[in-house]
Amino acid sequence: MADLKCNPEYQPTPNIHKFGGSSLKDAKQISQVVNTIREQVKVGDFVVVSANGEVTDYLLAYIHGSKQALVHLTGYLNRLVASVLNSPEGLIKKIYQDLNHLSLQRQQALRHQHEILALGELWSAQLLSAKLAEQQLPNQWLDARDIFVVDAQNQLANRVTARNQLLHSSKLCSDSAAGPLCLVITGFIARDLTGDSITLGRNGSDYTATLIADLVQSETVYLWTDVAGVYTADPNEIQQARSIDELTICEAQALSELGSNVLHQNTMAPILQRSTQLMINSCGSDSAGTWVNSKGLPALQGHKVKSTGKIKTLAHKSNLVFLSVPDINELHARQFQAQLTAAQINNYANHFDKTQHLLSFYVENNELFRTTQLIKTAGLGVASQLAGVSLVSAVGQGIRQNHQVISKILNRSARFNVHNIHYPANDHTLCVLLPDEQAAELLEDLHHTFFGLEPSIPIVILGYGNIGQQFLKILKANKDAIENNVKQSLSMVAVANSRCYQFNQQCLLSHDIELTHSNKQGELLHLLQTYAGKPLVVIDLTASEWLAKQYLGFAENGWHLISANKIAAANRDWAQS
Repeated sequence: MADLKCNPEYQPTPNIHKFGGSSLKDAKQISQVVNTIREQVKVGDFVVVSANGEVTDYLLAYIHGSKQALVHLTGYLNRLVASVLNSPEGLIKKIYQDLNHLSLQRQQALRHQHEILALGELWSAQLLSAKLAEQQLPNQWLDARDIFVVDAQNQLANRVTARNQLLHSSKLCSDSAAGPLCLVITGFIARDLTGDSITLGRNGSDYTATLIADLVQSETVYLWTDVAGVYTADPNEIQQARSIDELTICEAQALSELGSNVLHQNTMAPILQRSTQLMINSCGSDSAGTWVNSKGLPALQGHKVKSTGKIKTLAHKSNLVFLSVPDINELHARQFQAQLTAAQINNYANHFDKTQHLLSFYVENNELFRTTQLIKTAGLGVASQLAGVSLVSAVGQGIRQNHQVISKILNRSARFNVHNIHYPANDHTLCVLLPDEQAAELLEDLHHTFFGLEPSIPIVILGYGNIGQQFLKILKANKDAIENNVKQSLSMVAVANSRCYQFNQQCLLSHDIELTHSNKQGELLHLLQTYAGKPLVVIDLTASEWLAKQYLGFAENGWHLISANKIAAANRDWAQS
């Protein structure tokens, strides 16, 4: 482990290192975790762990009646422990005892679900502790339920007691006769006021980490995840997404409120009033990760960053359901939102209309049943409901004060079927809500707009004879030069002649163009009506009288028109119109 500083008067507070389930899913990943602990963790630091891999999912499936879940879980744990430890027998025996106890209580699984879910973190902590011991890295593992007692809102019932226990454990590690120790502690779990086990909800291990940091006044919390920091967008959705070196605390908080997989709202809550900094990275990564602190700068730089009013990242949450609750006053609306929070139901884009006494919000589809049950229990009803909605959000400190940024977002969103534009209470976020099937395109469009070349207005080319083909050949050959000159990416969505067409809402310039769809009845123009009232450039390279007669309709749709049609140019009435 990292050595203590030589100054005998220097008494650093413990740092917190949290390792997620994906970082602990197999022997290779656990080996990387051990190397990270060897290099980064100092005496008395806390190492917070989640359950290994998909253990929590197996346990949930068992709780809800899956007969095969216990079989799959047993096999996974047996293989994992055997592959990680040189002497796995003792831990495997302990795990088998726990599993046998589970199988005997199948009928009461739902009733004891928190006790059952706690097993995942307990096994994970014991496995990592045993592995560290085999690697000559002294440590002690702790059950967080022996330290944390929380109320119905997952707030500590007695902060002083929890703090004293944590600091006492840390000091014992520093003074241990066995040598300097680190502490491996279970995340995600605690006890309620009656002494029963309770789980801390989504990203509960991250919450455990920042809760400990708050109590022991830690300088840094390291969140070791399966991604090397925060990106300009989800790299699984946007291939061009790039990592972000730093986030301000305001940006991190705004991102957490949007249901981020990397930063959850509960994670941020304990440290919002402290100078504790976060570092997000993955084990074995060459990246420096993403730093978050109250000064918005990496560790120890010591001066405050000014808001640039620029977008830092784009967030996307799909498969949401819109709900509106009528006949509710403002006080009851706030109380109901507090009930959602207490039930650990994430809700987005909340809005209360004082004139109509209407509360509206969005929840994830898998929380719809629980949400509607809460609505009924509160004696309320649902006025409207809409499924299949995505939330695409721009985050950056002070962006709502930058009118150019706001205008770009609204202009780029104009051609989509936007359900709602939401302005959260903070100045660092703007949200667009639209159908799921359009979200990926908007996300890519906005990413190009703010982190690459801004997409141009979509282009449609009508006419694919000699002139049309030569025009496309020239356009493709000079695409890069044109884009660099106008600082926009060329976006061509359709090509057609009188017989057939090709339509692709991404960009046909990236593909070989084959006109494969029938256009004998003007099918393409029917498809293009989805752009009515939205920006579009139509280039007419035909000599079609029928097409020339459509110009008035193009103008009514608000489209731009570039025409080489000699029939249209020769007709005085059309030219004047």
